[in-house]
Amino acid sequence: MSDPIVSENETGATTTHAADWNRLLLAPLVKLSKTAVYPIPNCVIINIANSRGLLEESQVPYTPDEIVVSMHKDPAQLESALFNLEQHLNTRSPESREKISQQIFDAARIIAEYSEGKEGQISIEPAEVDFLSELRRVLKLQTSGSKDISKALVSKKTPVDPIIWAAEWTESMEDASFELLVGMHEHHENEWKSGHGLLDQVTQLRNLPLTLDNPVCDQGVLVFPQAWADRKIWIIGDLHGDFRALESALTTIGVGKDGMPENSVILLLGDYGDRGSGTLAVWLRIASLKKRFPKQIFLLRGNHEETVAMRLTRVDTGRTLNTLWHVPTTTGMESYLMLAMALHGNLGDVATLYCQIPDLALLPGGVIALHGCLPPRWKEKDGWRGTDEEKESLTIRNLADLRKTAVRGTLRWTDFTDRDEITEGWGDHARGSRLFADCQDLSHWRGVIGDFRMVHGHTHPSEGTCWEDQKRVLALNTSSHTALKLGIAVLEQGTLQTIPIT
Repeated sequence: MSDPIVSENETGATTTHAADWNRLLLAPLVKLSKTAVYPIPNCVIINIANSRGLLEESQVPYTPDEIVVSMHKDPAQLESALFNLEQHLNTRSPESREKISQQIFDAARIIAEYSEGKEGQISIEPAEVDFLSELRRVLKLQTSGSKDISKALVSKKTPVDPIIWAAEWTESMEDASFELLVGMHEHHENEWKSGHGLLDQVTQLRNLPLTLDNPVCDQGVLVFPQAWADRKIWIIGDLHGDFRALESALTTIGVGKDGMPENSVILLLGDYGDRGSGTLAVWLRIASLKKRFPKQIFLLRGNHEETVAMRLTRVDTGRTLNTLWHVPTTTGMESYLMLAMALHGNLGDVATLYCQIPDLALLPGGVIALHGCLPPRWKEKDGWRGTDEEKESLTIRNLADLRKTAVRGTLRWTDFTDRDEITEGWGDHARGSRLFADCQDLSHWRGVIGDFRMVHGHTHPSEGTCWEDQKRVLALNTSSHTALKLGIAVLEQGTLQTIPIT
C-alpha cells in the first residue's frame, strides 16, 4: 500500500509506524483464523495480507510474523488492535476507507475459504460466516447482493417465477446448452492436437516458432503467433458469474449481433463461475462465442475450473464406492453444478471440459497471460515440505517444463505478491491450495525462460486493474462480486493498456 497511516495534516488521521499499521491490518485476519476448526499457518495469513497489498515493510520493532504470534498469544492485544482499526478507519476519507476496507475484507474472505473445516473439508464454517458479517459491518461495506445479475436478465416489472423457469428447462434447452459446451470443448481439443509437441525443444521465449498461422496449444500452453502483434488482443479478468460485466466488456470490445471486429482477439483469464447467479449464463455465452469465433475467442483455466478425482466412502458402512467422482477443489460449486445440469447431468463431463482448457498463454511481444502466477522458486525458507519426487515434478528448467501437469496446477493457485521477497511461499502446498510468489521469483523465471511481462487474474484488485512489479505485471478483475471497479486490458503492437468498464 502506498499510504500506511498518513499524517494528521493530510487527512486528519493519526500517524502510526509501519509495524503498528501492520498490527491493525493483521488483526481481523488473525481473529478469523482463530475461529476456524483448524487455524491456518501464520505464514499463510501474512502472505495473503501481502498479496492484497495490506502490509508495509517493517523490521523494527516487530516483523509481521512476530505481530501475528503475539496476537495469537494475547487475546487482549488482538481485541485492542481490532478496536483501533475501526477507530482509525473512521478518520479516513470515504474513498480511502472504502478501498482499504475492501482489501481487508477480500483477504479475510480468502482466509475463510482457505481454512480447513470439519472432517478435513475446505469450507467456510458458521463461526467464520458470523465473523465476516461482523467485519463487513465494522468496515462499513455494502453487501454484494446489491449487484444482482437478475437486473441484467429480466425486467423489474416481470420477474421470472423460478417454477416456470424450471418447467421451461426442457430437453430441447438442455440439448442446446449441451451442444454449445461440447462445441467449445471440441475446439479446445483441436487446439491441443494441432499444437502437440510444439514446445519439445523450446527453452526460452525467444526460441518460439515464428511460422504459426493461428494459436495452438501444447499440453496446456497456448501459443499465439508472433505475427499477431498487430492485432488487438483483449484480455478479460475473473468474472465469477457476473454476466452483466461480461456483456459490458464485450460491448466495449465491439462484440455485437453482427459479430466482432476481424482484427480483435479475446482472451479470458479463468474463474468464469461461482459467487454470481449468472454463472450458467456466463458459461453458455463464452461457449457460444468460442463456437462462433474459434480463432478469435480463447479461454484460460482458473482455480475455479478445477476438480480432483476421488472415490467416496459411505459414512454408515465405511464402504468405498466404485464410482470415481470428480469433485471441485474450490468452495464455490455453482459452475460444477450448473455445468453438470447443462451436460445431461454428467459430472464426469464437467471435469473433461475443464481439463481441456489451456492454463497459460504466450502472447506476442513477450507477454505471458495466466490466471494466477508462475510458482515460487526454490530457495532457503521456501516452506517446502513435500518429497523429492514431488519437487522434481514441479521443477522448471526451461519453457517446455511449463507443460508439466503439476506445474500447470500451480499456475491456477499462485498469488502474485507485489513485494521484493516473501518467505514460506510453498508453506501450505501439501493442502493443494494457494501458493505465493514475489518479485524476485519473477526475476528468477525471467532468467530461466527469458524476459516477459505478465497479465493475471486471481487476486481480485478492488480497482479492477493494478500495475505491479514496476509495471511489468498487470492484475485484472472484471467481476463486481469481488471489485469496486471493473477493468479489462488490450495488447497491441507490444503496448499493454488498461480499459475501465461500467
